[in-house]
Amino acid sequence: IPLEMKEHMFGVLKREFDNGNYFAFGDFGYDLFSTFTDLAVLLNKEEDFLNCIDNQLARLKGHYDNYLRDFLNNSKINFFESLGRTVEVEKLIQQNLDIKSVRQGEVNKAIEKKDFEAAKKLIAGGIKIAEADNNPGIVLQWEKELLRIAVLENDLPLVRNYYKRFALEVRGINKEYYTQ
Repeated sequence: IPLEMKEHMFGVLKREFDNGNYFAFGDFGYDLFSTFTDLAVLLNKEEDFLNCIDNQLARLKGHYDNYLRDFLNNSKINFFESLGRTVEVEKLIQQNLDIKSVRQGEVNKAIEKKDFEAAKKLIAGGIKIAEADNNPGIVLQWEKELLRIAVLENDLPLVRNYYKRFALEVRGINKEYYTQ
């Protein structure tokens, strides 16, 4: 594709994302956003891209905007990672630990380093956030991460406790955990 066409495409996408309609009525915005990101990197339009995201984030005030807000913040983190800007990545991660996927990434890094205490602290924070948001599904996901750590630490009493809990107490009988 000629460079002029890429420039034109970037301008069109920027203008359209600035009006915000593509995220309101289906997945069009999410599907096109990766193209917008790729063009921003290719054309060195970092500031235009980041300004577009910041403009979108400034408009998102309601409770129902959480999904798009999380998507845009994750997109900023991924964008900075693709540019190798680790200082900005770390700063954004610390600012957005309330986003489950961001916190999960940090938990995974801690587990990879075998820093299980740090992982447990991150998980505990995630559980507090999920409980405050009245989101038992996310609490359960974090508890399963605690089980994963217990297995890695070979903490048999805790492993058995989680298997029993997940097999019998959470949403009926779960054959997988019961077998374990």
